[in-house]
Amino acid sequence: MSKLLVKWANFGYQRRPNGKNVIIVLENDEVLAFGENQDGCLGAGVEGEVKVLKRIENLCDRRIEGFECANSLDRKFSIFAISGSGSVFSWGENGYGQLGLGTIEYTKVPTKILGSLKEERETADYAFIFEGGEKIHVHKAMLNFGSDVFKKKFLCNWDDSCKKEQIVKEHISYESFYAFLKYFYTDEVDFTPELALDVYAVADFYQVKGLMNECEKILKSGLTVQNAADVYEKAILLEAKDLCEFCFEFCREHLIDVVDDFETDECKKEFVLEVFRRAANQ
Repeated sequence: MSKLLVKWANFGYQRRPNGKNVIIVLENDEVLAFGENQDGCLGAGVEGEVKVLKRIENLCDRRIEGFECANSLDRKFSIFAISGSGSVFSWGENGYGQLGLGTIEYTKVPTKILGSLKEERETADYAFIFEGGEKIHVHKAMLNFGSDVFKKKFLCNWDDSCKKEQIVKEHISYESFYAFLKYFYTDEVDFTPELALDVYAVADFYQVKGLMNECEKILKSGLTVQNAADVYEKAILLEAKDLCEFCFEFCREHLIDVVDDFETDECKKEFVLEVFRRAANQ
């Protein structure tokens, strides 16, 4: 077999490196598995031990990027796979409906449970509620894939794992949180620079580094003389050092325009004075 092994996941009774079940993803996006296969947990649609590599048909050509496995005390597995397009597939133990398929039946083959943030509500198992009454329905499995903060919340905290909804803090807007969650499902970042700071704050709280980097790109591309001081102030609060430096360099290069803008906005006094001090020392 000349194809390059690029991704793999293994799991056993205690999820050790010598796990008794192995799933691999090859360079050509073919997904193969072998192992003990207790209760058909490999997702290959067969019973009994699999001693030679067998295709997992429902996952092949799906650009699978990662796997997550949860196991119960009686050694039954619930497995999730996420694709590059944001789709999630699940199979295995489902006694509590944890696979997000709307049933409690054991599932022996990977089944798609979501592909976009606006999937039908019946498949969701969690909801975020906002001050204005808006709701965003999501899937815990998807959140666990993208954030260790969510993973700790839902997998390590019994009270949180049992909850079906969460009230979002008042200072977080529906628009910014929706943009944040949309990134989980699609990897898309289509919000404006005006919203990017709020999205960055949410991404920072949940430690979603990829989205934080995307927000910085949007903020830098949308930086103006008029908003540089505000961006800088919030960047300090968020400890976004690179963004702080970018704001300073931008203002130093546009110093005359910054001074003209300062004459009409006293609130920017300290920021402009700091720009002058740093420019003088260079």
